[in-house]
Amino acid sequence: MENVNYNHLYYFHVVAESGSLGAAARKLSVTKPTISTQVRQLEDFLETPLFDRRGGRLRLNEAGRAAYRHTRVMFDAGRALLRHFRGEEAVDTATLRVGVSTLVGRSLASSFFVPLLDLGETHVQIVSGDATDLRQALQSRKLDMLLVDQVPTNPEELGVVCELLARRGMVAVTGAEGPEGESLTSALQRLPLFHYLPDAAERWEVDHFLRTQRIQPRLAGETDDVATLVELAATGKCVAFVPETVAEPHVATGELRKLGHLPKVHQHVYAMFAHREVTDIVEKAVSLLRRVEDS
Repeated sequence: MENVNYNHLYYFHVVAESGSLGAAARKLSVTKPTISTQVRQLEDFLETPLFDRRGGRLRLNEAGRAAYRHTRVMFDAGRALLRHFRGEEAVDTATLRVGVSTLVGRSLASSFFVPLLDLGETHVQIVSGDATDLRQALQSRKLDMLLVDQVPTNPEELGVVCELLARRGMVAVTGAEGPEGESLTSALQRLPLFHYLPDAAERWEVDHFLRTQRIQPRLAGETDDVATLVELAATGKCVAFVPETVAEPHVATGELRKLGHLPKVHQHVYAMFAHREVTDIVEKAVSLLRRVEDS
């Protein structure tokens, strides 16, 4: 039986993780031609290309992603072997690192994340932050998956996959005190609007709704934090548009008053993950989160 060259596998693995020959060359302290030769020899041995080569860029194809899943297991096992003989604590569980954009994190009830507890022997890490920073962390392999409210216009060029997980209806709210039966139009004539930041997907949808209703509200301010919108609206000094799942508990306790639903206006929640990171654990996590919306 012919044996695979493990040097070839390691060079391929580093390129797959680094995302380019240049980055891999710097990590390995070798030249780009050296790495390119090693990868080509592995492709010749397997009798299939592992990368799509376009415009000087390398991107894992389907065969490459399958190979990467195997090499990731191999080299993770190698690190575990070293930990064992160094007397370091063994880590038996897999880790799923999920980045949640600030707007999405504040908009989802904690119950949305409960299915991740069904991943079995998996340690889940959830971090929040700016969507741009999270995408950079995803591309540098510091995160396995993102939950965001909007997707890039060029996901293929960025090497990411985006899948819609949930659609949340939006409602207009203000403080509990106010004229009984007040309409949204009347409320926005009396009170200013505290809005989303200009680059938020929710901002575009709400603005489109307001234009169709011929409503031109006074703008009190802007934020990317749904919790801040809720707190400001509860003062009764402004109107805000928030996901209905966020508003409901505050309406039930009398903190907020609902002014109406926004037809055809939704907050979207997408799962985003790198092409090369479509591992079994990511696929299972996406499947579990998708069921939240289906149930």
